[in-house]
Amino acid sequence: MLHSTTHEKRILLEEILTEIESIETGTIDSDSMLDIINRAQIVIASATSPLLRERAIENLSRTKEKMFNYQKSKSSSTPDLLEITSSVYVTIEAFLWMSPFG
Repeated sequence: MLHSTTHEKRILLEEILTEIESIETGTIDSDSMLDIINRAQIVIASATSPLLRERAIENLSRTKEKMFNYQKSKSSSTPDLLEITSSVYVTIEAFLWMSPFG
C-alpha cells in the first residue's frame, strides 16, 4: 500500500464505494461492513494530507465503534446498519473529493 500510486489508491477507494453501492438493502452483514471500513482506513492512512487523513480516519473510527455497538446489541435493526453504511460511503466520497487522491 505504501508504494501504491495516488491513482491506484483512488481506484481502491472507488472500488470500495462501488462495493457499498452494490449492497442491497438488508443483505450486508456487520463483519462485511467492518471489512469495508478497515480497507478504507488502510488506504486513507497512506494519504499525504494530514488534516484530511486524520478527519477521515476519525470519522471511520467512530463509525467502526457504532458497528461494534451494533454487533454487541445483536440487533437486527436494518436502519442502524444502513446509517453506518451511509456514513462510511459519505466519508470516503468526501475524502476523495477533497484529497490529493482526487
